[in-house]
Amino acid sequence: DGGTIFLDEIGDMDYKLQAKLLQVLQDQEFQRLGGKDTVRVDVRVIAATHRDLEKAIGEGDFREDLYYRLNVINLRIPPLRERKDDILPLVEVLMRKYATNGAAPPQITPPLKQALLLHDWPGNIRELENVVRKFMVLREPDLIATELRAKAFRKPPHHAVLEKRPHTVEEEEPEATILDQVTKAKEQAETKAILAALNSTHWNRKQAAALLKIDYKALLYKMKKLAIEDKVLSFPMERSGPAQDSGELKVRTAGN
Repeated sequence: DGGTIFLDEIGDMDYKLQAKLLQVLQDQEFQRLGGKDTVRVDVRVIAATHRDLEKAIGEGDFREDLYYRLNVINLRIPPLRERKDDILPLVEVLMRKYATNGAAPPQITPPLKQALLLHDWPGNIRELENVVRKFMVLREPDLIATELRAKAFRKPPHHAVLEKRPHTVEEEEPEATILDQVTKAKEQAETKAILAALNSTHWNRKQAAALLKIDYKALLYKMKKLAIEDKVLSFPMERSGPAQDSGELKVRTAGN
């Protein structure tokens, strides 16, 4: 009571649920699910949507009475592709948000900065947030930059109009080459990150999954996909027996 409720993507709300929301906004009271007591509330409501609600009203997807109940102050925030000056400051904010244990954030290299500014961001802030989270885990600026450039090459900008013409093998080859490079770089970065986590946890897969902030089963899947079971780990290696005299080292592998 007395706070703020943020309703994200209000335009996608089920039509029947819209009627219930309208009733709560009008009466300023509700009953909890399974409860009998009426709870009175006095809150400020902020709603956001990517849809044209007036068009949705005309199509019968959104209630007109709810629209006018919510539409007191209307702010249109342009998509991220139209706010290039906001991208880098937002990246800095998100990096601070996802920094763990006071660790220094990875460096944004000039190529990555350029890729961030040139990308069209069809997913707006959510897409940017996902990219930053991935960057914070992998700490591979070249990989992130390459992926963003590949997306730009693969999909034309939202506002662009392309001439229709038959595709040729010559036109598809550059895209395939870039995608192959991205896939290879991504696999190398994931392998490097997983091995580093396994080494730091002495091959404890559950601890490594927690360190990487991924599900345990997802880690096992990635290890199998990347054939990490067959790779030699960079554990500190102990000298033993004859190897001590010859200078050879005993190496532990995932299969041992």
